[in-house]
Amino acid sequence: MITIPIQIIINEGSRGPILKCLESLGHLSGLGDKFKLHLFLLSYEEVSYGSELQSYITKKTSENLKFHFTTRIKKSGFGENHNFIYYELVKKHCPNQPFVLILNPDTFMWKSCLERMLFWQQEKQATIVEACQFPSEHPKAYDTKTLEVNWCSFACVLISTQTFEALNGFDEVFFMYCEDVDMSWRNWIHGGKCIYAPDAVICHMTNLFHYHPYSFSLESYYALRNHLVLAWKFFGSNKCAYLKYEKMFTALNIPVTLKENIWKDFQQVKKEIKQIDKTHSKVEIKKLGLFHELRF
Repeated sequence: MITIPIQIIINEGSRGPILKCLESLGHLSGLGDKFKLHLFLLSYEEVSYGSELQSYITKKTSENLKFHFTTRIKKSGFGENHNFIYYELVKKHCPNQPFVLILNPDTFMWKSCLERMLFWQQEKQATIVEACQFPSEHPKAYDTKTLEVNWCSFACVLISTQTFEALNGFDEVFFMYCEDVDMSWRNWIHGGKCIYAPDAVICHMTNLFHYHPYSFSLESYYALRNHLVLAWKFFGSNKCAYLKYEKMFTALNIPVTLKENIWKDFQQVKKEIKQIDKTHSKVEIKKLGLFHELRF
């Protein structure tokens, strides 16, 4: 029986969904039979519900379901936090496992979800497996026969630990949003395979009731900045290709000051971006904003 480490980042805003998320993991089919779970929860800020969470952990800890709750006070992004969990906690307390599951705290896994992810990983020999998100998910196509997809959303993914380490984890320059696109593309270039598991379902309540046509969220800001980061990282060595993607941004109809701030932010991180000369047929940007849109 394998042990699957699960990485979850939490903050004060996770108070509502996190216990429901953890509860769903305790009811997964295959738990105690096909796999054990070791949950690693990291908070990058003090949370008011810490004692409540600790009580839950004490109550629910078992031979098949173990927890590790850490607080690390630091303003840090998605990639940096997950790199910390993996390299500082998972490798110390749950080493030499074939997979790691990366999971958002506002998700609830359906009972058969992880079993189906493991099935499709084996069936397709994939190095990254994405779960199907309900009731909304990113509008990207996948091959219904091979299940291959250009990139995986990391709200819930099963990833080979060998692949995670070969790719040196997440590129922390993204801070938040699009780092999953980056890792997926690097995975393809590295010789791996990304697939979408249509029958492995999670409920993902990603700002579902907070999207508004007149607001410009933090997600939208970083999605646009990181569109430029992706373009420079993967297409910067091809001037024509890069300029095409840059023009997608410059032609965008948003307030001038906002556009200037995003461009300035991109210029500041540009020197930290390590360009990739190799490419793959799966590496492409079809339109601006593709990586943070939702479909219902």
